Order: sequence, then structure tokens, then C-alpha cells
Amino acid sequence: MRILNSLQNKHLFFILLFFGCTSLFSQKIVCGPVQGNTSDSSATFWLLTKKNSSLSIKTPSSSFIHSSEIKEDTFVNSSFKKFRAYTVTIFFNNHQKKQLPFSFVVDKNTYNHSILLSSKNDSSFFFGSCAYIGKGFSKIYRPWNKTKIFNTIAKDDRSKYMIWMGDNVYLILNHDLKNSFQIYKRYLGVRKQRNMNFLLSSRKQHYATWDDHDFGPNNCDGTFKNAHLTSSAFKSFWPNPKPVQEKGIHYAFTKGDVTFLMTDGRTFKRTNDTILLGRKQLGWIKKELIESTSTFKVIVMGNQLINKGHHESYYDFKRERAELISFINNHKIPGVLFFSGDRHHSEINVESHQNFYPIYDITCSALSSPRRLHLKRKEKNKQISTRIKNSFIVKHNYGLFRVINNNGEKSAEIKFLNKYGKTIYYYSISEKSLGY
Repeated sequence: MRILNSLQNKHLFFILLFFGCTSLFSQKIVCGPVQGNTSDSSATFWLLTKKNSSLSIKTPSSSFIHSSEIKEDTFVNSSFKKFRAYTVTIFFNNHQKKQLPFSFVVDKNTYNHSILLSSKNDSSFFFGSCAYIGKGFSKIYRPWNKTKIFNTIAKDDRSKYMIWMGDNVYLILNHDLKNSFQIYKRYLGVRKQRNMNFLLSSRKQHYATWDDHDFGPNNCDGTFKNAHLTSSAFKSFWPNPKPVQEKGIHYAFTKGDVTFLMTDGRTFKRTNDTILLGRKQLGWIKKELIESTSTFKVIVMGNQLINKGHHESYYDFKRERAELISFINNHKIPGVLFFSGDRHHSEINVESHQNFYPIYDITCSALSSPRRLHLKRKEKNKQISTRIKNSFIVKHNYGLFRVINNNGEKSAEIKFLNKYGKTIYYYSISEKSLGY
């Protein structure tokens, strides 16, 4: 009897496997939909389908949705035999709903979906940087190619937003960075990775900026000759708000009681001239800070602001850095926090100032990138006066930033979470401590 049951179970397993594979291969949507920029009247998605597929949008007759716009990615669609990429914007009227249902129709296949909407009370955000996805032999043999963390974030219901702080894709010098085809091929390979796709299509809103590895070679600046190619790819694959300048990828958005300034630390960087953000972008940051009425204003940068170290840091651009911090102080702008990535470890640094509230830099890295553990142990043992005790994290991790309102007293709650979603470090910064 046990043998019979065992055989029946095996047969059932292979039957389910067969139909599962058949269902999988019949899917017309290869990656996505990735929900990006979402306002009170529109939402933008990116998705990838199989070649020779038509795409349309279907809405219920009683829907608040009144129109849609479908744009094809002309480069992907003309250069890759197997795929078609689209950016879809859905337009809708004012409403009080949390989600608006609609469907993607690919050929005759209907995929039910919904727009995940924001509310005034949404002030909880996931964030992270350095998302390495292995390729070729590295995908099999390198032990750091572990992507469970993306699955965890996708299933974590504590936030409906994901902030990508740079190095979201690793473009390899002398291979990926040679031309547009190789750049786009690398992006497509990352997007198709199962756990990454699961997160990107998990009906969260995604907002991204870049750092050196999605811009060009390691530690590069704006003189990189193929920057226009990587910029085109970044704008194609991330459905972000429209950049402030045609050259550059920086923008701002507000959710709940938080304004995010997603800066561009590569396009305008000139190492020899000690310029990181450039005059126009710095002026834009100042304007956004003055106009923001949010309790917290988060400036997202690729490089760290406070930890000097022997690595890229805003300290290498002392004049520009001092100008920004002095502006915040002189105009008495409360609630400014800095978020950074890049370092393949997480930590919180704080810098004290006379007659001015302390400046915090919350570094969150890495999501899945390699960590040279012997160097990280050396880094951890350094006596860094600005580093908050026990905040140094080497494990793969992501961040959770929440605004807590306790009887009118607000605070910023920071958690670093491991690949299982468990808290490995916690810190809280009160609104009062960031004021005058």
C-alpha cells in the first residue's frame, strides 16, 4: 500500500509539474508589470511580453479609469527577437478607492491587475541598494548570488513602496558597456531573474535612482563616453517621474508625510573639478527643500555624506557639500535626512553642528551584491566617531523607513531587515531633534 501511495504521489507530482510548466510557457507577459510613478490621476507601468504580441488595456464599465497610453520601447522591439517592451500609463479620475482594477490584454490572454494607489497616511517605505544578479558562470558558482531577499521584500506587507538607491544593475566594463545592445541585454537578463521579477511585479510602487554601476564603470563620473546610452536604458526600464532636466535622471516625489529627492550623483560629477551634483541640480534641491511641507525630507544619494573612509564620499566635494548643509541651516529647513547606498554594508552616521540640528546619513547596502568579509571586518573595527553604535551591518539587508505619529509627536523609525524580513537593527529619530 505504501509503495502504491508513493507511486501515486510521484505520478501526481509529474502531472502537476507538467501542467505548471505548460501554464508557465503559455504566459505572454515575460516580466512585470512594474508599477512606477503614481499620482492622484495616473499610474505608469513597465512590462515585457513575448515578441509578436499585441497589447491593449481593458477596464470595467464602472471604472474610474478613463484612458490609457501605450508606448513601445523601439530599441528593445527592434533589437531583440524574442521580446517586446512597453511603458503603459493609466489615467483616472478622483476617487476614494485603494485600488483600481483593470486588465492587460496580450493577444487573447487577459491578465487581471490593479493600480495600487497612495493615501495621505502612507508613510512607510522599503529601501536598499546594490542588487547584484549573477550572469554566466557567476550565476552558478559565486556564493554571493543569492536573491531570496527580493522574494522577502515582495511578500512583506509593511510598505507598498520600494526605493532603489543605485547599483540596481551591474553593467560590466568591456562587455555590457560597449554598446546599447549589450546594456539592454544585461537589463533584460536582470529583469527576467525569477526573484527580482517577483519583487518588481509585486504591486508595490517602485522609484529608482542610479549609482556608478548602472551608469558606467566603477567610481566613474560624467565624462564616461557612453553615459547617453546608459541614461537611455535607465529611463526605459524604470517608470519614474519625469526627470527635472533632459540631461540627468533626478526627480522628487511625495508620499504621505515624506518628500524624497532622488538625486543624480553621476551625470554632472566632475572629479577633477570637485563637482558632484552640479549647479543646476544643487539649485533644484534647494528649491524642493524650501517648498516641501512634509515633516521629513529625504535626500537620496549614491555616495555617503558623512563617513569619509577611503572610498567615494561627499567629503571629496567639500565646497559643494558645505554649501548644501549651510543652505539647510541658514534657511532653517527642518526634518532633512540623507539616505545612501554603495558601500556593501549598512550603517547610520550622525554629524553634530553648532546652532544646527544633527545631520543623519542612513546607508543601506547590499541587497544581494558581494561582500568582501575580511575587508568588512576591518571596516567594522575602525573607530569612526560618527557611526552610531551597533548600526554596522554586513549581512544582505534592506531598510524599512516609517513615520510614527504618537499623539502628534512624530518620529522617523529606521529598521535594517535581513533576507527573512527579521529586524537586525533599529533606530528612531524624533521630529523635534531635526528642528529649530
